[in-house]
Amino acid sequence: AEAGAGSVDSGGGGPIAGGDATIWDACRFAYPGTATGIGLISVDASVVTNNIVQEAIGGRGVWCNWWPPPGATGGGDSQLLHISGGQAVAANNVFHRARGGAGGAPEAPRGKGYGVFVEGDAQVELANNATTDTSVAFASAPPAHTLGNHNAFWRNAADYDGLPAGPNDLHAEPGFMDLSNGNFILLPNSPLIDAGRSEDAPDHDIEGDPRPLDGNDDGVALVDIGVDEFWRGLSGSHITAQPLTVHPGDVITYHITVVNDSTRHVLAPVTVTSALPQEIDYVADSLWADAGIYDYIEDMVRWWGALPPNGRVHITYLATVAPQTPGPRSITTHTVLDEPIGHPQTIGSVVYIDPLTRYFPLAARSGR
Repeated sequence: AEAGAGSVDSGGGGPIAGGDATIWDACRFAYPGTATGIGLISVDASVVTNNIVQEAIGGRGVWCNWWPPPGATGGGDSQLLHISGGQAVAANNVFHRARGGAGGAPEAPRGKGYGVFVEGDAQVELANNATTDTSVAFASAPPAHTLGNHNAFWRNAADYDGLPAGPNDLHAEPGFMDLSNGNFILLPNSPLIDAGRSEDAPDHDIEGDPRPLDGNDDGVALVDIGVDEFWRGLSGSHITAQPLTVHPGDVITYHITVVNDSTRHVLAPVTVTSALPQEIDYVADSLWADAGIYDYIEDMVRWWGALPPNGRVHITYLATVAPQTPGPRSITTHTVLDEPIGHPQTIGSVVYIDPLTRYFPLAARSGR
């Protein structure tokens, strides 16, 4: 059974009790105030891959006046992934920020926040996961048998409890796009790139990109750690528009530079499509590129061809601001780049029609 594949959950992801072949894939669980993210109880053949599980917090302890003597309980524990019994593989997930609950009084102990907590007679493999900001990243209580390798850890009070460290684990800042705001896309210098293992890894990432890819451009495709499979692709591409401020009837020059950032891989076919917004009109026969095939049809600029390693192509076309287009307003042009490995990406440019009319309407109208 597939449990919520590709969903966004405002509550916990479990627990699921009993059964077999349960799959959690490409889900995001963010639920402040709950103690368990994904919970698997006596489930056989579970597969947990490409998930982001974050922000679990244990319950607060209590103070009781009627106890003999009166006293306070400690805070409750939390677990981003809780496995009790059964067999499971957890690979290429991100587990971020698990906190224990506060005690019922200042002197009462706070609970613990676990990234992964395994207990009972469970048999669990942990691979290519990134775990950050927990009390204990991975914990395994007897008689459970838990093994991990090629996992990454950052800012946990402890990384292991009850299981051995993996010989290829990483203990370093993971290089996420924006950890504090839950963006776990990998930056180009991330140590998680090509640092995982193929065994137990899914054949895709959370965005649907294939695994493995040669993210560090060394000629060998290896799985990344975490939910994202980094690919340089066409990330260095950009578009410019000149001039930035225009009037009705003015001509805008668009210049698209498409760049293959790999030093080793040919990208073919690469396609470029740029839809002209209604505020501008294409200037006939103005489209030009220094390589590949290009045309203009039905308000769409198109280019396709191959890009060698470190290759680039320059595409230029002209457009006229439509008459009687009032300002102030902006004209945004979206250009979609696609290649056979990564997801399509969009680049854009903005020009402004008569921006001064918002602030100096009389001067703009008189031309002063």
